[in-house]
Amino acid sequence: IRDTQVREVFEKNIREGEAKIEDGRAQLRQAKETIEEGREELARGEEQLGEMKALIDAAEARLVQGQALLESGRRKAADTGNESLMDVVSLAEQIYAILRDNWYYSGEQYLDGITAYLNGKKQLEEGERQYAEGEEALRSAEEQLADAKKRAGSIESCRWVILSNRGNPGFIYADANAEKLGSLSLSFSPIFLIVGAMVIYATIARMVEQQRKMIGVHKALGVFNREIFAKYLLFALTAVVIGIGLGVLLAWLPMQRAVLSSYEEHLNYGMGTRAFLPVETALVFAGGIGISVVAVYLGCSGLLRQTALALIQETPSVKRTKSVRSARRSLFARLIFRNMKIDWARVLVTIISIAGGCMLMVVGFALRYGITGVPARQFGGIMTYDAEVIYDAGAHPEAGTEAEAILDGEGLQHVRLLRQETVYEMNETLNALTLIVAEDGALDGYYNLQDIQTGRPSGLPESGALVPRRFSEYYGLGPGDDVTVFDTALNRLSLPIAGVFENFYGQIFFLTPQGYEAVFGTAPQSNCLFVKTGGMPLEELQQKLAGVEGITAVRDAAAERSMIEQFTVGLNFVVYLMLFIAAMMSCFIVANFTMTFIQKKTTELTIMRINGFSVRECIRYVVLDLVVTTVLGTLLGLIAGGPMGVRILRVTETPYIQMLREPRVESFVFAALFTFAFSLLANGVALRRIRKLKLTDIG
Repeated sequence: IRDTQVREVFEKNIREGEAKIEDGRAQLRQAKETIEEGREELARGEEQLGEMKALIDAAEARLVQGQALLESGRRKAADTGNESLMDVVSLAEQIYAILRDNWYYSGEQYLDGITAYLNGKKQLEEGERQYAEGEEALRSAEEQLADAKKRAGSIESCRWVILSNRGNPGFIYADANAEKLGSLSLSFSPIFLIVGAMVIYATIARMVEQQRKMIGVHKALGVFNREIFAKYLLFALTAVVIGIGLGVLLAWLPMQRAVLSSYEEHLNYGMGTRAFLPVETALVFAGGIGISVVAVYLGCSGLLRQTALALIQETPSVKRTKSVRSARRSLFARLIFRNMKIDWARVLVTIISIAGGCMLMVVGFALRYGITGVPARQFGGIMTYDAEVIYDAGAHPEAGTEAEAILDGEGLQHVRLLRQETVYEMNETLNALTLIVAEDGALDGYYNLQDIQTGRPSGLPESGALVPRRFSEYYGLGPGDDVTVFDTALNRLSLPIAGVFENFYGQIFFLTPQGYEAVFGTAPQSNCLFVKTGGMPLEELQQKLAGVEGITAVRDAAAERSMIEQFTVGLNFVVYLMLFIAAMMSCFIVANFTMTFIQKKTTELTIMRINGFSVRECIRYVVLDLVVTTVLGTLLGLIAGGPMGVRILRVTETPYIQMLREPRVESFVFAALFTFAFSLLANGVALRRIRKLKLTDIG
């Protein structure tokens, strides 16, 4: 905003202030006139009361004399017995009574006049007091107006800071969730595309294998390969379109609603609305159709290249030998590797499918441990204090000392420091950070600061600040760089970075008092105590400090756990949902290929039974093939899942939250166990067909 616009704002305020002051002066002049009139009326009332008082006093003296004369006449009349004199005395008494009543009435008027006079005098005094207060308020307003004029005249440059939605912490966490869910979906999408292609390929491959004789008959009758291919392509496209349509419908109704409901419970912005993205949906349909075309081609091309006679005939793959029992061990090994070599496409797709499912499980468990492990690592491993006591040092300078005295009396360890919320600017965006200012060594045992380069405890530097690892990584800043921060007047200041420490939650910078004063120009004033409660309940600590005036909050040091829960509220749901779907798809692929494999080996397995192999040995022959593919797929998934898990963990991080990145053995162990369990479940149903083999199947 230009300086002229700023001056216009000041001048408008000045004009309004001058108008208000002029109105106040007019009101004071009117009040002064009213007070003068009141004083004149009080003076006249006082003069009239004096005159009335003199008349009343004279009348009272005459009444006393008249009463004495009446008493004397009454005695004389009684002594002489003169009736005429008695009548005169009676008439005098009546006249006296009339005069006395008039005197009492005049006295009451006099008293009422006094009361009215006193009330008027009181109102006059109140008016004079209000007038004095008005004069004082007018002087204060004139001083403020003069100060405003002085400031308006001294304006050289001005900067407005306008906060966007990023100034709202709730919006930041909601936006971070949405951003990370998008990144997460992009990370999982390639895996789902591969697994989806494997599902289509497995389904088509099994179908054409079961219908190989029918395909041979069609080719013998003159049906072209392109017509046969079109038949299976139409089937695949129909299934893909219907499946994607159902998936979009499920995502639109229950899945979006479930995610939005989970956000509503933790973030204070309501339920939100479901969204439909037509462009992205069209791309999904196009991608599914393209994948289905490729999968159908790969599934059909092998059989379509064969002749009709080769498709109709089925030549046994294993011939009867003279010494089956003696060669059984070598025969098993030769058959397994021969099957894998001949049917390499099935083996490769099965290994890839199992590897994809196993990799997703490794990633899922890595995310689970990486997310859920943050609170324990942060609020216990790094932040080792139990409570924070916040007080207003400006309004109550003795609050910190009084609180420390109570803590000392309870035998609780504590350290005094400055905890200041401020704002920094990065990439033309304002964000919040917390400054912790304490003497070097004062935080030992309360906050474990570990240098990311040496891995050793880090002391506080004399100048500059220690910043968290995630902040350094996100913005590409390190020792020697500067961060633009703002003081309470929103003046730009340059804060140098002196080191980087390990931290998993929050943007917290650590400085010494000397480093703080060098940046902000003022000595820091402590307003916080880190306390080790020694097992004392937080409610009890709050009660003990309740009598200290100036304490604004006594809170749990781990109170911000809920912020991490807000961030991870949607991630866990989506991760587990994706893992479940991927596991089901992998299970479906393995079951399909096992059924196809047994279908192709029906004749071979029947001949093995004729040659004396038991049902268990036939199952073992098939299972060994499946075990090899499962083991290879699991190993490949474990190898690929480690780096993939680290990458997705990094994708889900924000400038405020760093995940636990170190690999967890449990992730690989559980992923391998679940992969074997799903493989066993998928193969169990298919292997039951071996028990139902009949000799007629050889025909």
